Amino acid sequence: YTSLNKGEKPTKGRFEYRDEEDGKKYLCNWYYLEDHNWFLFISDRKSEVYSLSNSMIVFLAIFGALICGLWVVFRMLNKRQETINRKLSSQIVKTEKTKESLTTAMFKDILTDASNRVSFSVDASNFVPSDNQCFYFVFVNIAEFSQINIKYGNDAGDQVLLSSVEALRKVFQDGTVYRTGSDEFIVVIPSENSPEGYNSIINMVNTAHAILLSTVETPSGNVTPEVKIAVAKKTSGIDTSVISVLK
Repeated sequence: YTSLNKGEKPTKGRFEYRDEEDGKKYLCNWYYLEDHNWFLFISDRKSEVYSLSNSMIVFLAIFGALICGLWVVFRMLNKRQETINRKLSSQIVKTEKTKESLTTAMFKDILTDASNRVSFSVDASNFVPSDNQCFYFVFVNIAEFSQINIKYGNDAGDQVLLSSVEALRKVFQDGTVYRTGSDEFIVVIPSENSPEGYNSIINMVNTAHAILLSTVETPSGNVTPEVKIAVAKKTSGIDTSVISVLK
């Protein structure tokens, strides 16, 4: 009314009031119908007007709390799963190491890391020469090895064994070294079944023999071992009996 009295012509507006009878707040929207010079008032309790908004706010608050709760739960489950995965990974690593240790203990000589007699027995079935090929078996025996242990001690004896395997691997690079006894080794070398192949193997045997007869430095003094070597060529019928033949 004040605006109209001032000559202004607002067409709509809103105001808030409190009902004196029930004491509740009301919101009222009004519209001025200029053609009829009427005012149209639409009012309702404020709580009713904002009931949907309030409901939405409550719903969103509950929904947000639920999302946060689910996030916390999933976070806890994820951490638990990560812990389980780490334990499983650790167990797998331990299992693999155990398998490696068992394999090493079964097929490897712990001191020299050469394959052992069990490994030779298993591999013997795979020594099958193809056409124009053969296998050479070089048997190496450290004579009077027990006397080296008695005179110089076990550490010196171990050093002689390690030096022997190192020399055999260095000379017979295409061969496989097996420790078939406390002082015995056998080297298996695939080769051409020809005079040239034979000469090559014999030259390597002579070279290895010279190195094996060299003085070995040990913590207890220098040791010069006595080494005996035997060589066999096989083109068929290869089995573990070749060790007995070479001995």
